[in-house]
Amino acid sequence: MQLRPYQTDAINSIYDWFAAGKKAPLVVTPTGSGKSVILAEFIRRACTEHPNTHILVVTHVKELVAQDAKAIKNIWAHAKVGVYSAGLGKRQLSQITVASVQSIYKRPEFHNRFDLIIVDEAHLIPHSDNGMYRQLLDSAIAANPFTKLIGLTATPFRLDSGSLHEGDGALFDGICYEANVADLIKQGYLCKLTSRNGVNVDLEGIKKVGGDFNLGQLGERMSAMRLVEQHADLIVKRCQQRNSWLIFAVTVEHAKQICAALKRRGIACGYVSGDMGNTERDVQINNFKTGRTQALVNCSILTTGFDYPAIDAVVMLRPTMSAGLYVQMVGRGLRLDSTKTDCLVLDFGGNIMRHGFIDQVEGRRKNKGEAGEIPVKECPSCNLMVPIMTLTCPDCQHEFPKPERITNEYHHEGALLSIDVPPVTLNVDRVDYTSHLGKSGKHTLKVTYRCGLQSVNEYVCLDHDGWAKTKAQNWWMRRAPKFVPNSVDQALKMTQHLMAPKAIVVNMAAKFPEITSYQFHKELEAA
Repeated sequence: MQLRPYQTDAINSIYDWFAAGKKAPLVVTPTGSGKSVILAEFIRRACTEHPNTHILVVTHVKELVAQDAKAIKNIWAHAKVGVYSAGLGKRQLSQITVASVQSIYKRPEFHNRFDLIIVDEAHLIPHSDNGMYRQLLDSAIAANPFTKLIGLTATPFRLDSGSLHEGDGALFDGICYEANVADLIKQGYLCKLTSRNGVNVDLEGIKKVGGDFNLGQLGERMSAMRLVEQHADLIVKRCQQRNSWLIFAVTVEHAKQICAALKRRGIACGYVSGDMGNTERDVQINNFKTGRTQALVNCSILTTGFDYPAIDAVVMLRPTMSAGLYVQMVGRGLRLDSTKTDCLVLDFGGNIMRHGFIDQVEGRRKNKGEAGEIPVKECPSCNLMVPIMTLTCPDCQHEFPKPERITNEYHHEGALLSIDVPPVTLNVDRVDYTSHLGKSGKHTLKVTYRCGLQSVNEYVCLDHDGWAKTKAQNWWMRRAPKFVPNSVDQALKMTQHLMAPKAIVVNMAAKFPEITSYQFHKELEAA
């Protein structure tokens, strides 16, 4: 199988991480980007180069267990793969064992058997409690301190405890590689997204539990019959040109009500929830995947590990304070498929306005307070959600009133993807280089581009490890390929050799202005 460039980079970054003496990296790639391919090829390389290596792949749902085991065999047909999952009716131990955490966390034979443990959907590991993942991993590492750990996830943070690699009790020591949603969409590896607003729901008075809305109270609010009927009408209207609708509900009762309301409107629909038996749930999912039903309403079980590329409408009837849950819901529509050109995200929960650009979502750090709302402009004629600086709706050609003036903050506000906001090109007058001490305690090369009255900074991480250092070295080689420094101190003595751009292209939709490309003088490029 021919790997995509970012998949190869991700695998190489893991080797670089271990070569630097670290033990527990996170690989962060979006839903639909092929994490199972990254996992499978890394395992093939590791076991080929070190034939005595024993590897455990662990995850939380049987669908992902089966998916990961299949991916390994697809990449490496002769791999010795065992599947250990009660949900799949298999208890096999092998050189490579793919298991569900529920089936193995109490079994001592899993605690000192493996040299490497890979956790798929690593965001489900809590920081510091006695859950299944922690019991398994703590026991395995205690039994064999040389055990290495890799986490794969699209969302490297949890609602209740912030980043997976920060704070007391963090099992991972950093992110070795991260691929951006917007970049992969631009490169044609993920599906384009379009978003429309649903009916605004008044969430006033609903309490927060564990950092998210109280599900009982939220379910009651969203299940009000007037809202259910109103929501069903709008779903049918907005999704009528779509083939496969995946709908996220709050509670089981809410899912049942939405399913019944859609059926009354002539939509072939089913629902799934965690309290269903495996057989009944599998029937409903199979009906959806084979086209017997057009819509599938789910409660809490299809946010991760659900692989059906044909989904071309994601309906969020689940308001959430969790940035990770928001990313996971939208991510169900990111996979490419020949039956669709884009995926509609229909938001009834205010999630897009609450969390902002899907490619720039950051999990809140614990005890840092709540993030402010990120405003999104809704077209009053067709309800398309567009960047706030849009003057003409791309769908219905509605003309928005022109703002009195455009500021940086005005550019920062936007829609579902930051790539929806046009970048700004700035001419560069000069470039300054200084050393900057970051929050990590390591120095970076601070590069300041002076563009008239405006300055734009970027930080080159030559003193870091892993993927950050690789990116820094690539940055330097683009400007002075003859010799690449190993540290910021060394780089500061060599900045006179760097080729400076005549202009930079800046994404103003980022939290801070982000340089997306450079325009160099042709005569310097040829030199």
